[in-house]
Amino acid sequence: SWNPEIKAESFSVNVTHLKQGVSVNDYKTEIARNWRIQKKMANTNPMMANLSSSFWDQLWDGSDQVVVTIRNLKDGFKSLEPRFYGAPTPPVAGTPSFRDHYCKDYGYDAWDARVKLFDSPVAKSEVYLMKLRKDLSSQ
Repeated sequence: SWNPEIKAESFSVNVTHLKQGVSVNDYKTEIARNWRIQKKMANTNPMMANLSSSFWDQLWDGSDQVVVTIRNLKDGFKSLEPRFYGAPTPPVAGTPSFRDHYCKDYGYDAWDARVKLFDSPVAKSEVYLMKLRKDLSSQ
């Protein structure tokens, strides 16, 4: 999870069905690596300070591998608008890119495996926007 302590009453729920043959463990590893590197780069992207996501996977006999990501929208649905938190800082010449950070931390072979994994792992994706109803919540 990324900043799971952020409280919100609005949520974006992404349900991703992975294709057969895609390793859900490899997919989860890459999501975690992505968040670790994004954290390093947070000073160039103001959205990262306000981002809160939690991640689950589901696997039932005979079903697709399903990955569920819930994003807490502390500023409501308006925060889904592009550049709501401001534009990312343009890269300065010589500033390491995401790929540079990734290869430094995990190596070039891991980058190649990541590219292959993310080439087309998704069979189907669904997005739901939800709002907390305190009258129906146990919180």
